[in-house]
Amino acid sequence: MIRKEFELAHNAVALADNSPTLHEDLCKAADLIVKKLRAGGTLFVAGNGGSATQAEHLVAELIVKFIDWRYPIPAMALTTSGAILTAAENDCKEAQVGFLRQVEALCGEKDVLLVLSTSGASANLINAAIGAVGNKTAVVGLLGIEEDCELGDWCDVVVFMPQALGLIDKNVTRHIQLLHLVCLHTLVMYIEEWV
Repeated sequence: MIRKEFELAHNAVALADNSPTLHEDLCKAADLIVKKLRAGGTLFVAGNGGSATQAEHLVAELIVKFIDWRYPIPAMALTTSGAILTAAENDCKEAQVGFLRQVEALCGEKDVLLVLSTSGASANLINAAIGAVGNKTAVVGLLGIEEDCELGDWCDVVVFMPQALGLIDKNVTRHIQLLHLVCLHTLVMYIEEWV
């Protein structure tokens, strides 16, 4: 079982490495983020579950360091305020507005919102992206498989994970999250070099 899981993970990364579309889209995402950061903006990041931890991981590397010690890069994970998220859940039970309210309060034209989702169907992330569009905030989506993905419709740049030969299935969240982590580390390296 362990060997098979490592083999599947290796194959998923190899598939991503050989995907020109993934490389091109990730470059577009990195260029947009760098442009906004250079203009004095902030990178806001949101995700649910495992993607929430990846959002916080990314922000920690931007603020503290990834490879080299350098000036902190302005970034904020919208996943870290339990008070905001639980108040929104409690007070607006059906609205899924925890991330949206933060986007409305904090994001502007200079900023960029990065949404992380393996499904592309999370109502709270879709609402946040819609709010960002309303605030004229750029939206980048690091998403799963390109299939029935409403969240992608609200993004300026979308990075989908490649799907081929059954190596990555839209229901295999762990493989998508593995590729997301590789993409996030690549983004940090790019941002560190160009900001």
